[in-house]
Amino acid sequence: MDFSVGYLDYHNKGSLVSNPVVIKGGTIGSQMTVGYGIGISEKLAIGFQLALSTGMLTQLTYSYGEYKETVKLEKDNYENLSRIDLSVGLRFNK
Repeated sequence: MDFSVGYLDYHNKGSLVSNPVVIKGGTIGSQMTVGYGIGISEKLAIGFQLALSTGMLTQLTYSYGEYKETVKLEKDNYENLSRIDLSVGLRFNK
């Protein structure tokens, strides 16, 4: 089990009428991970891990050609960067 806090960077590239569009943002986020392993045999185990990452963007910077604008988002329009990851794996022991 672990818990961490850090910086989440958001970077989205696209194009509009053959001109590049870039949307950027960043925020402080957190992650919590829980894992458990089950021994199948003396040298083999199966493991499960669940991770939850959370963070909310409150402002974004839009770049379109020479145009650049920073927009503060309304509370109802915050960009949610949260995600859930589930991992399953095998571990071989010597």
